[in-house]
Amino acid sequence: MKTRNSLISNSSSASFICTRSIKEIALDMWKVVMDESRDYDGKKTYSRGHNLILSKIKKALKKPEVLNGTIGICFPSCNEDTYIIVKDGACWIATCWNHDWNNIDGLCPQNEGIVENKIENDFFLMMEGNSVISYKTYTDNIEDFECKKCKHPEDLWAYHIDRDGNKYCSWKHHKLTKKK
Repeated sequence: MKTRNSLISNSSSASFICTRSIKEIALDMWKVVMDESRDYDGKKTYSRGHNLILSKIKKALKKPEVLNGTIGICFPSCNEDTYIIVKDGACWIATCWNHDWNNIDGLCPQNEGIVENKIENDFFLMMEGNSVISYKTYTDNIEDFECKKCKHPEDLWAYHIDRDGNKYCSWKHHKLTKKK
């Protein structure tokens, strides 16, 4: 049974601050996501996609702009994506509580609002889609756009933007196109 240590109730969100390096914490958190990828028989359900994301994480963790906190990284996890960025000498993490993060050293649960306020205007390198897009999501005129790659119009409830103002699907982070 999982014990919830975060300060938020009735939410699948979890927020942490960690003073370990972004390299260590991102790889530890991705390992948890992969280890919990099992089917009902307990067999691991790794896919090429999991290994591809791992290689993208490792590559991103070599980028100076990730290491110095100019941008963060984001990878898929259950229910919500996991966002990690270096700010003020620590890693600020917004993720979901549907993984057992309890065995990762150095994670200090933090109020979700504090972390979201700290990172809301930051940009993140997405491990799905390879775009650098905002943490913050927007809903203005969402009905005027579509994601041709996702083909899930019911899931397009919000979008992220890149630094040039282009819009990206909040589900799989593909660039949106204007409906005709």
